[in-house]
Amino acid sequence: MHRNVALTLPEFCEFYRIGHDKALGWIRNGKLRAINVSNGRRPRYVITPDAVAEWEHSRSNAPPSPPRVIRRKPRIVGRDPESGLPVDENGIIQYF
Repeated sequence: MHRNVALTLPEFCEFYRIGHDKALGWIRNGKLRAINVSNGRRPRYVITPDAVAEWEHSRSNAPPSPPRVIRRKPRIVGRDPESGLPVDENGIIQYF
């Protein structure tokens, strides 16, 4: 989105089809920068074009999560007759 005008929170949510609570959470967590322009108790946020560009950049360049690797201990099925060391199911001597 390339605008030179600041967006209110409802405008931002409508344009990006994001829930209001989700965007408020991002503002509170610091993932989306916004300016509170309210004079009263209830916050009224405005999001600058720079903040929108920064948010878009952070969302589009997220690296893929690494694959989950589950490491397990080898299953010991016996002992090597010559050395007496433990041997796994593939016949590989395990040195612990």
